[in-house]
Amino acid sequence: MLGKTVGVIDLGTNTALMLIGRKKANGKIQVLTDEHAVVGLGQGVDSTGKLNIDAIDRACKQLEIYAKKANNWDVMHLTAWGTSALRDATNKEDLINRVYQTSGITLRVMSATDEAEYTYWGAIDGLAKTKNISVIDIGGGSTEVATGTKQKLLTKKSVNIGALRLSERYSLNKKNNKTKINDTYSDIIDEISCLSLHDKNTQLIAVSGTALTIAAIESGKTQILHPVLHGRYIKTSFVRHCYEQYAHKTSDQLSKIPAIGPNRSKIISAGILILYAFLTKNDVDGFTASARGVRYGVLNNLISSAETGPSLYDRQLLLCE
Repeated sequence: MLGKTVGVIDLGTNTALMLIGRKKANGKIQVLTDEHAVVGLGQGVDSTGKLNIDAIDRACKQLEIYAKKANNWDVMHLTAWGTSALRDATNKEDLINRVYQTSGITLRVMSATDEAEYTYWGAIDGLAKTKNISVIDIGGGSTEVATGTKQKLLTKKSVNIGALRLSERYSLNKKNNKTKINDTYSDIIDEISCLSLHDKNTQLIAVSGTALTIAAIESGKTQILHPVLHGRYIKTSFVRHCYEQYAHKTSDQLSKIPAIGPNRSKIISAGILILYAFLTKNDVDGFTASARGVRYGVLNNLISSAETGPSLYDRQLLLCE
């Protein structure tokens, strides 16, 4: 697939992402564009088990935009996947059908373990520095942890606790107080009891808007997609600082912080709680922030599989017309 342009859409519980790239002559992948939009697809899914009509509308409109951009980039193959919100929603077919009708995109549902696996390979590319590696991905609806080496994935686990889901369940985007936050933190420790590191000497890489937001605050940047944040090491002591300074604030207060802004103000408290709970539970010194997640893992697989034969995510790739 040398020189041919391919694209991956990752429709998550809170965000919709699109990555477009192609393989260069030296074998490396050239990223042409990495798009990011907040759609809040999973709003209300935790309590109702269904996607609401407004969320479906937002997702369809965003995927229409992505389909047009993919055509502008002359994308040969475009594959689209939904994660936690689609896995949980009983009316997922309503969205899948509407997306196909409005944009021509075939939207598929990715399993939690596959999400953990492809996030792992996407995240460690270029960042792995030690023999043993662990990757945590705090999404809107779920959190995945995968462990392994540079060559082999060893374990992958997922729990249904994400930043958007937790925010809604505990009303963290409204009037918070420190007692409520501490109680929520204790509940999270129980929820993530099955998530652990490879071992004490492992390198931890964190993939998520939460990790990048904390990295942005620590570095004084205002954009979570700033290139300096990818690969930045953040100590657990700074995450503790964020927990103490920001977790109890309301979304209105958080929206005024440049690195957070209105788009993440309603879910960042929950994301901080999950990450801090995981770091303290596993007695980790810190993490390496990664801006590359599941979409990078799928894109790498998509391009390489054209040379080595079919694999998990290239069986029925959609030619986006």
